[in-house]
Amino acid sequence: MSSPIFNAQFKKTLYSFNLELDLSLDEGETLGILGPSGSGKSMSLRVIAGLVKPEKGVITLKNRSLFDSSQSLDSPPQQRHIGYVFQHYALFPHMTVAENISYGLPRAVKGEQRQKQIYNLLEEIHLIEHASRYPSQLSGGQQQRVALVRALAADPDLLLLDEPFSALDAELRGELEALVLRFRSSRQVPYILVTHNLEEAYRLCDKLVIIEQGKILQLGPKDELLRRPATLQVARKVGAKNLWQGQVTSASASGGTVLVPALGQELMVQNLPQTPTVWLGIRPVEAVLLSGPEPGLPNTFPIEVINQIRGVQSHTLFVTPLGKSGGEAVQIEVPGHRLGADPPYLYLPPDKLFALPY
Repeated sequence: MSSPIFNAQFKKTLYSFNLELDLSLDEGETLGILGPSGSGKSMSLRVIAGLVKPEKGVITLKNRSLFDSSQSLDSPPQQRHIGYVFQHYALFPHMTVAENISYGLPRAVKGEQRQKQIYNLLEEIHLIEHASRYPSQLSGGQQQRVALVRALAADPDLLLLDEPFSALDAELRGELEALVLRFRSSRQVPYILVTHNLEEAYRLCDKLVIIEQGKILQLGPKDELLRRPATLQVARKVGAKNLWQGQVTSASASGGTVLVPALGQELMVQNLPQTPTVWLGIRPVEAVLLSGPEPGLPNTFPIEVINQIRGVQSHTLFVTPLGKSGGEAVQIEVPGHRLGADPPYLYLPPDKLFALPY
């Protein structure tokens, strides 16, 4: 098995907490760092880029040591061969678009070759006609395109993206995300994306890490992290809005059953912790509304919809499982599509349910 091309283990003392991370990337891999504001996401990038010095740790990139506290080694940012795209573009206001891009090119590239590379980069982001304009004359999406190719101009070994789309509207975010994915495919540059947007991180990254107060809550492949959150805290942060308390009624090596009082149902689950009481959850996108009963399909039961809040991507339903007497309506979030039956049936796939110690 090949060794990672990037490793970072460091500790940095901040005002209200200690930032302690252990991150790695394999060749061509991408990582999304998720967490609330003030959790240490952007500071992590600044440490990796060499803009902030940690108290201790080691940072390596493609067999080069960038930082090693035990060796008193701390390479300056300009020698780390890392590209950095900031949230608010950070273009030089007194330079034209072409001059900003030129600034990112290696000094060894001169004359006609330099002009050709600038032209090619401008063509790649469809801004050739804007080459002589200044950043103030560009839209936010255009400025971020320039910032992205400027960071890529030096052919970096690693690209850092610090919430690069947060100031853009949904349409522009989609365009810039497509551009990042295109660059990833054509240039094979690994990147680390800092964001608070789970959907964005999922679309753009292979691995996700959830941090809070400078500590890693969970790190892993994106699908594994979403489908198998390690704690209730992580489950809530990755959008598992359907969470219910349950009692384990049977258990084996391959799974078991859990009685969920809120639903009045005993549900089959494929993975169970060794505790008598659990939190049982499922992400909204994994829940399924059926038009009627399907014999032999487990975890399927009719529901009465008391109320609903319709959204673009998902609906929040307030339901009462039929056959369950008394109690308040249960809130369930499901994918956004029309209810086609009366009563509709809810299917909770056993392999999509996860159980956590209560």
